[in-house]
Amino acid sequence: MVVTGHRLVIAHAGECRAVLVKGDGFVELTSDHSAEVAPAQPGARSAPLRPDEAARVARAGGKVCDGTVHVGNGNLPMTRAFGNLPLKVAQGRDWHRTRCDEQVVTALPEVSVVPRSPDDVPVVPASDG
Repeated sequence: MVVTGHRLVIAHAGECRAVLVKGDGFVELTSDHSAEVAPAQPGARSAPLRPDEAARVARAGGKVCDGTVHVGNGNLPMTRAFGNLPLKVAQGRDWHRTRCDEQVVTALPEVSVVPRSPDDVPVVPASDG
């Protein structure tokens, strides 16, 4: 995250989160790159599969099924993540020669720019890693 006097620039991949506290409430600045279609536990917050991420995975040669991204014999519950080299590219492709924007499970971050306002309080970044 980069914070300027007028903007917040947030880059994220996977399950990391950023929330902006504003006055009495908050604004979610990121959305998980999850392949899950339902909450893991009853009453837990749902992290639904994003249609844009499902389409990106399919274009790269992967498949999303039962809450995981399937690539060859491997699977992962995230559509974007660092590491996990066997899941980066579809079968028959070389991950050394495949651009990150063409990888099934890519580490390429999603970037957003949010204007700041006088009622912004703190930004809370979080990650499971």
